[in-house]
Amino acid sequence: MGDSLDVAHDFHSAWRLIERNPTLYEMVLVDCHGFDHKDILTFVRSVRENVSPLFPRIFLSYAPFDVDLIKAGVDEFINEERLIEPLIFDFGNVGYLTSFTGFMSDLFKFKDSYLFEHSIRVKTFTRLFTMLCVEAGLIDSVFATNITLASFFHDLGKLVIPDSILNKPSSLSEDEFSVVKMHTTFGAKMLEKLIRTFREEKFLTILFNVVKYHHERYDGGGYPEGLKEKQIPLEARIVAIMDVFEALMSDRPYRTAYTFEEALRIVKNDEDHFDPEILQIFLANSEYFRC
Repeated sequence: MGDSLDVAHDFHSAWRLIERNPTLYEMVLVDCHGFDHKDILTFVRSVRENVSPLFPRIFLSYAPFDVDLIKAGVDEFINEERLIEPLIFDFGNVGYLTSFTGFMSDLFKFKDSYLFEHSIRVKTFTRLFTMLCVEAGLIDSVFATNITLASFFHDLGKLVIPDSILNKPSSLSEDEFSVVKMHTTFGAKMLEKLIRTFREEKFLTILFNVVKYHHERYDGGGYPEGLKEKQIPLEARIVAIMDVFEALMSDRPYRTAYTFEEALRIVKNDEDHFDPEILQIFLANSEYFRC
């Protein structure tokens, strides 16, 4: 969007503007008055599938909270009083952010289709879950937005893990699993120079914490540092449960997906893995995550 604002009166016109220059727009604000729910879904899915899973960010005004729209790729629902707020986020320098996330998103897409799709679904789950965390008073909306974007890149370090290990159609050996576990520190290392360049960007700190610590366990049995309880950054504790649940619900090279009920049972039985307050919010709202 930058310093300009383009107005379209229907989704066909809006799509033509975006299609003409997919990198021009940072945000799309949809006034939902008079538009059919199905048409909104189609438009959002088109943007997410054909432009980017991350940008432009999509906001709906005068629309009720809708799980299907969130799963399609909507970032926020806003009312009349909040129409100006989407322009103000804790991303800092949006130019570097859109360039960085667009570049890295393409790397994910070309590296490994499973990694790309998993990242999209974790981001979608995290968007929905952080909205619930805001409602519960655990975090604020700006923090929720930053965590959601960071969650897409939680497996950043897997870009440098050999495909023969990532896509092995059978159980990993102990040595192979040791290599996979290094993706957390590899990813953190990849971010260090960027963080030194943009020291004031709070988003990058959140991103670093998500990338490095999303495999820590609340009971201290995780990696890479064996942190426990509140030693683990809150953003990593939130993404951890979304990452695990999405992975359980998806086909992997070495197994088929669990059903929703099976995945939920596994999460419940591994309660020591997760922050109990975060786990309770998830369990109380688990039906939202049924695919």
